[in-house]
Amino acid sequence: MNNGCLIEEYKSLRSEINQNSQIVSNIFLANITFVATFIGRGMKIETEGLYFLTPIVILIPSMFFISSKLGSTARIGSFMRIILEPQLEMLWLLSVL
Repeated sequence: MNNGCLIEEYKSLRSEINQNSQIVSNIFLANITFVATFIGRGMKIETEGLYFLTPIVILIPSMFFISSKLGSTARIGSFMRIILEPQLEMLWLLSVL
């Protein structure tokens, strides 16, 4: 692989990691907001206890989605660390000199 392709692949994977991180933080923030809203409304309405269980319907699938995004980020990071960075390290060292 030529050096230009390696650098472009590295940049592309870095942007994908950044995008995954942004998605995870947005979903986590939405989950906190959703749960706080339901707990607040549950205390105000004083209904039966099942109202407090409704956030689970959203939390469980979103936590699975977050874990898949974090796993994807870990795989991308491992690929970059094991495959790309050793090849690019020599290129970066030569470009500094």
